[in-house]
Amino acid sequence: MANFPITIVGNLTKDPDVRDVPGGHTVGEIRIAASRSTRDESQPSGWREVDHLYVSGELWGQLALNAKASLSKGMCVIATGRLVTQEWEVDTEAPGDDKKRRSRTVLKVDRLGLDLSRHVASSRRTDSLSHQAEGVDLPDLPDPTHQRRVDPAPMNRDKQEEQSPTAPF
Repeated sequence: MANFPITIVGNLTKDPDVRDVPGGHTVGEIRIAASRSTRDESQPSGWREVDHLYVSGELWGQLALNAKASLSKGMCVIATGRLVTQEWEVDTEAPGDDKKRRSRTVLKVDRLGLDLSRHVASSRRTDSLSHQAEGVDLPDLPDPTHQRRVDPAPMNRDKQEEQSPTAPF
């Protein structure tokens, strides 16, 4: 059976968790909340969130470390990966009863980043040997006065598409 990649855009419900596991590996966990906005004049904002989805994501190695160093609760992220079902058994309280089967669906995250339609970000390439799971420091960023100012207001995509030439292919 094929594992097709999917992409989820949503907000982190908590800071990324990172821990070391046997074998010298690092694993991280994130939780993403995604929903769809519909127009609703009865709401103070004029919008209503519907079709809520909560997805747990599993990150390994450098991706887990980078997420811990770069992301925090409430940030809007774009996560790409494969959905898998994890299954396990738990003991029942009554002696002689069969074990209960449990399962959950998890996004095995391959790629993770900020949604730049909602954030302005700086980046710096990491050296995988210089990071540790606990106490990861944020990288030193360049002086913001030397960076180009970015207007965080969203672009009018309809006008942009009208002005853009069509691709030759």
